[in-house]
Amino acid sequence: DRDADTSSAEGKAFDEMQRFLAEMLRCEQLLVLSGPGTSLGVSGAPTMKNLWDECAALGGSDFSALCNLCNYPLVTATTGNAHNIEQLLSNFLGTLEYGSLSPDDRTRVQEFTKSAEAKIVELTNFATSTSELTAHKELLRRLGRRPIKQHRTKIFTTDYDRFFKIAAALSG
Repeated sequence: DRDADTSSAEGKAFDEMQRFLAEMLRCEQLLVLSGPGTSLGVSGAPTMKNLWDECAALGGSDFSALCNLCNYPLVTATTGNAHNIEQLLSNFLGTLEYGSLSPDDRTRVQEFTKSAEAKIVELTNFATSTSELTAHKELLRRLGRRPIKQHRTKIFTTDYDRFFKIAAALSG
């Protein structure tokens, strides 16, 4: 909380984080890797489990059998609440590319994979120019103020959303 009392533990932690980030921005070369969770603070952003549940629902009673066909047993997938939709789809695509499936099984896996990918696109297409992107815009603003003599900052994101792209457009 940026408004926390500066003498409190939270306030001190915020100040320390601010100093650390300011120091990082002065590095000669800077690379930003934005991963899953970066956009969870934005209203409407689905979690990995939300994506998993929606895709599992697409598979219905056949979901477990499809996972087994693609060497992704559900007991492994749901241990510790992993629900890693990216790993699941990687296994499905790998099985389609390199696995030996019967023609019927191949069709089932292809249809599920196509449906799951479409569902993920639908669920992650919530970013608009009216989304609350204060944190994204602030980070880009600070990165943009780096001295010209330093190497260009590189930003990579593994998120499905387009928040950094939209924030950059809104920030000019």
